[in-house]
Amino acid sequence: MAGGLWRAGAGGAGGSAADQLGGVARPNPQAALALGEAEGMTLGEAVRTPAFALMGCSILLASAALTGVVPHMVLLALDRGFSKGDAAITASVYGLSTVLGRVVAGWLADRFAVPRVAAAFFGLSMAGFALAGVFGAVAGMPLLVFLSLMIGLGFGAESVVIALLIMRFFGHRAFGAIYGWLLGAFLVGASIGAPLFGFGHDAFHSYGVALFVAAGVMGGAVALMLILDRQS
Repeated sequence: MAGGLWRAGAGGAGGSAADQLGGVARPNPQAALALGEAEGMTLGEAVRTPAFALMGCSILLASAALTGVVPHMVLLALDRGFSKGDAAITASVYGLSTVLGRVVAGWLADRFAVPRVAAAFFGLSMAGFALAGVFGAVAGMPLLVFLSLMIGLGFGAESVVIALLIMRFFGHRAFGAIYGWLLGAFLVGASIGAPLFGFGHDAFHSYGVALFVAAGVMGGAVALMLILDRQS
């Protein structure tokens, strides 16, 4: 009995070693499934879908507005005649609202379609930019804080929905590669948004036009997410 067990074990070990030395790969289908290797699209398959283009364009637009405004938050408040202390408060509210946006967007994404959640938060930021453009010149501190909150919630949600959109539409077979490309779109938007806010201020001696443009850009991001939702 012991000899039989020994021979069986040795035979199994020997076969495994022979397979390795001979370069024969024997993947475990169950292990592959557990790792998610058999679920979802490859990068090449994902980038050829309309959904990928819609995501990338929406993320780029939203990032241009939501990330682009970050370096100008304090300057925007100072431009409206607020003190440095008040300007710092608005910037802090923006930062804290991004955390809240991540938490709330993640909670909602467990209950509603991810593109709809993204569209809702982007729409909220769109309204915040538009209201800031309309009332910014006469806004008091409470309204300025509220507008910072509206805009910041969208920025926080964007960082969450990128990963959730990938899981929803493409699976996790090539999650890292797809995420890298969409994060690239986010960074492109971030890199062009801040200078455009600055150019707008220098050209019109106010952030008013830049805020209205940002509202329009966010409107485009909302529209793309709603189109994406119809494909889901």
